[in-house]
Amino acid sequence: MHAEALSQGARGTAPARAVRLDDVRDEQLLTGLLSMLVGAPRARSVAGGLLGERGSIAAVLATSDERLAQLGADPQCLGALRLVREITRSVLSRRTVERPTITDSSAIVDLLHAEMAHLPFEQFRVLFLDARHRLLRIETLARGSVRSASVHPSEVARRALELGASAVVLVHNHPSGDPEPSRQDQIVTQRMAAALATLDIDLYDHLVIAPGGHVSFRARGLL
Repeated sequence: MHAEALSQGARGTAPARAVRLDDVRDEQLLTGLLSMLVGAPRARSVAGGLLGERGSIAAVLATSDERLAQLGADPQCLGALRLVREITRSVLSRRTVERPTITDSSAIVDLLHAEMAHLPFEQFRVLFLDARHRLLRIETLARGSVRSASVHPSEVARRALELGASAVVLVHNHPSGDPEPSRQDQIVTQRMAAALATLDIDLYDHLVIAPGGHVSFRARGLL
């Protein structure tokens, strides 16, 4: 560190934001990927801009191509990011091919987190399960604003009956970054559980996904 910087610190100047190891690793990885296409100087500039705006590689990969272009990613960079995005989804999706049970598989949550945690809008998905709680299908039933995505219980019930599902898991994300269920989340969940119960369909769980993790209504004793 230069003497001038040391002297400023000694005078009580506010210190720079601490750099996390994960931040450094993400920048190195993204720069390395892009430098194979556009050269190191340009790659560092683009990687720095994307990570400065979105915060992590995971968030960058979850960002739309249109927004990435606005942040400085040219067509070559977009192509590389799109390829990595699809490879990641393919790997995670393959882990769910053998119809894992929702009770013992982390693959489903990993896939949902990768696809939903960093979305800039709320999305509502439903996992349809058979009588042994094996995954039948994952479907997106609604996309909302930054604040909300709503699905009527009749939509979930109709689709469950069409697929022959005995149970469902609701999933939605919180773009705010906080996975804690809101009061409205709890009200919607209770209404959904009551409506599905009339058709002998079990609401097994409701997951709230956010960048920092997820919350399970079942684990919290809210179902």
